[in-house]
Amino acid sequence: MRHFTKVAAVLTAIAATIAADAPAADAPALYPIARGSATSGTQKFGYIDSTGRTVIPVQYDWAGKFYDDRAQVRIGGKVGYINRRGKLIVPAVNEFGRNYSEGLVVVKNKDQQWSVLDRDGRVVVAPKYGSIGRISDGMIVVGSAREAGRPTRYGAVDTNGHLVIDMEYEGIGTFSNGRAPVKINDKYGYISKTGELVIPAIYDYANSFVDGRANVGVDVFNDRRKQAIIDTSGTYVIPPKHDYVIEFKNGTSIAIDTDRGETLHLFDLTGRKLAGGIDPKTLCDRNPYEPWHADNLTVLKSVNGKCYYADVNGQNRFKRNFERAWPFVGGLAIVWVSAQEAFSSPNASKRLFAGVIDETGAFLVPPVFDRAWIDSPDVIRVQWKDKQDEYLDRKGRPLTFSDVELKSYIEEMRIYFGPLDRDASRTVVAKAADGDYYLSLPKGFCVFDMKNVADAHLLDEMKDKAAPIEAGRSAATARSLTSGDRQRSRQAIEPTAAFALCDDLHDPGGSDSRQKLTRFGVATGLRRERKDPSANAGNVFISRFICGGLRGGGAAGLRQQTKQQASVRISEAWMQVTTGTPAQLGAVSEQLFGCSSVGLIPEAHGAIAATIMTLALLPDWSVIMTRTAKPKSETELLQLLDQEEATINTITKHAMEVMAAEER
Repeated sequence: MRHFTKVAAVLTAIAATIAADAPAADAPALYPIARGSATSGTQKFGYIDSTGRTVIPVQYDWAGKFYDDRAQVRIGGKVGYINRRGKLIVPAVNEFGRNYSEGLVVVKNKDQQWSVLDRDGRVVVAPKYGSIGRISDGMIVVGSAREAGRPTRYGAVDTNGHLVIDMEYEGIGTFSNGRAPVKINDKYGYISKTGELVIPAIYDYANSFVDGRANVGVDVFNDRRKQAIIDTSGTYVIPPKHDYVIEFKNGTSIAIDTDRGETLHLFDLTGRKLAGGIDPKTLCDRNPYEPWHADNLTVLKSVNGKCYYADVNGQNRFKRNFERAWPFVGGLAIVWVSAQEAFSSPNASKRLFAGVIDETGAFLVPPVFDRAWIDSPDVIRVQWKDKQDEYLDRKGRPLTFSDVELKSYIEEMRIYFGPLDRDASRTVVAKAADGDYYLSLPKGFCVFDMKNVADAHLLDEMKDKAAPIEAGRSAATARSLTSGDRQRSRQAIEPTAAFALCDDLHDPGGSDSRQKLTRFGVATGLRRERKDPSANAGNVFISRFICGGLRGGGAAGLRQQTKQQASVRISEAWMQVTTGTPAQLGAVSEQLFGCSSVGLIPEAHGAIAATIMTLALLPDWSVIMTRTAKPKSETELLQLLDQEEATINTITKHAMEVMAAEER
C-alpha cells in the first residue's frame, strides 16, 4: 500500500509541474526589465509582473517578451528560452531564434541550420531544410536546401513536422485564415492548407491575409499595376482602382492615389470608405502610410505645423495642439510637447518629451519622458535619461521606479532648461595650482559629465579625435609661463575638457541609448592672473601662425586668404574626392582667433564624409571643435563651414565678455 502511495505522490508532483508550466490564457503578464548600463557592460535583464514585482531576477544579457509562456533570452551571445518561472527550457546554444507561436519555435544553430522545437525543446522539424518560415495557422513553410544550379522550391509541414504540401512552389507566404499566397510561373494566387489552389494565380504579387483581408497587385491596363484588397474567396473588398493599398491594421486600410500628387482614402473591413481625398501633408508628422485614424479621431496637422486630434466634423477635440501625436490605442495616445511646456523652460530647445493622454485629452502620464510606448494592455513603457524599459500602470502610477525618482528627475530637467548664467555643468574647468579657472561657454553647451556612464563612454570614443588639442594648448599657454610655471602647470592642469551641444549630448540617439556625436569640442587652458581681454594681439598673431602652418603657407601663411581663394581650394578638393581620392584642406576658413580645416573621404555609393576641425585661441584657452557630416554638394560643405565659424565665434565672444565683466 505504501508503494502505491509513493507512486501516487510522484505522479501528483509531476502533474503539478506540468500544470504549472502549461500555457494559461489568464496567467498574469510578465515584462522584461533592464538594470545596469549597456555602455559600461553591466546591463542585465529580468522580469516583473504588472504590479512591478520582480518575478524572475535580473540575470540575462537580453530578454524578450513572453509568447506562449516562453521568452527568448540571450546568455553569452547565444539564444535560449525560459518559462515563466525562469527555468531555461531551451539551452542558450543557438545563434538565432524567433518567438514561440502555437507551442513551437524556429531556431538556427551555429552551423546556420534551421529547425523547429516544441515547448520542451524537443526537435519537431529536423535541420534538413534550407529555410523555415513563421509558424502560423498550424502550418510552417519550408524551403529546399540550396544547391548550385537548382532553384529553391517551397512546401509546408504541419505542427508535427509532417510534409503536407509538396516542395513544388516558387514561393509560399505565411498561412492565415486557412490561406497562403503562392508563386506559380511568376504570378501569385492562394492555396488552402491541403495544397489546393483556391484563388487562381492571377496577381502580380499577393500578401498574407490579415483579418480575412489580403493586399494584392493587379495589372489593369497598359501594364499599369493597381493594388486591391480581397477576401478569402478572392472577391474584391477594395477594387483595383488605387495605386497603393496598405494592408489592414486595427480594422482600417489606407489607399493612395498618385495621379495628381498623393491623395489618401480610409476604408473599413467591409470596403466602406470612411474618409477620402486627404492630403498627406495635412496629417501629423507620423508616417502617413501607418494608421492615423482611431476611435473616430484623426491626427491632423495645423497651419503652424503642430498636431491635433480632429473629430468626425474636423473640429479640434481637445482644443489644443501637440508637437507630435500618435493615434489612440485602447483609449490612450502618446503625444510629444516641447521642453518649454514639459519643464516650464524659458529657453528654446529642439528636444521633445513624450507623455500619454486619455480620451479626455488629460495627461495620464506627464510629458517628461524621452520615449513612451503603449504596447501592452496592462502597462505603459517609458524611457528617460539613462533608464530604459521602465513601466507605469494604465493609471499612470510608476511600477519600476519611485515617485521620488521621477520628481527628482523633473526638477533636474527644470534646472537644466532653466535660465542659468554660469552653471558648473556648462563650464569647462581646468585645475590650476592657485585655484580653478574656467572657460565659460554660451547657453546650450554642456561639458561631458564623467559621473554619467553614457557621457564617459562617449568621451572614451572621442579621445583619439581630441588629440590635436595638445598643439593648440601649448601654443596658447607657453607664451605667458615661466619655466617654473610650466613645471607646475604640467602637474596641475587637467589635459583636456570636452563639451558638446547640450541637446546632442543628452538626447538619446538610438535604442541602445548610445548616440554618435556629430559635433563636439575640447578645450584646455591656464590663467596665471587676470588679464585685459582687449590685449589679444598676441593671440591673433599665434593663431595666424598656426593656421598658416596648417595651410602649408610658411611665412606667407600669416596673410589671411580671401574668400575667393578659399572657394577655389574647396572646389578643387571636392572634384578630387568625387574621383575617389581623399582630400585635406588645412585652414580653409579663417576667423580672428583661428581657422577651420576639412578632411574629405569618398565612401560607397558616391557619398562623401567630411570632418571639420575648427581651432580658436583665446587669451588663456585653446578650443578645438570637431564636426562630422556627409555633405551632398560643395555648396552644402560651404554652409557647414559657415555654421562652424558662427559657432566658434559665439563661444569666443561669450568668453571675452565674461572676462571683460570680471575685469570691471
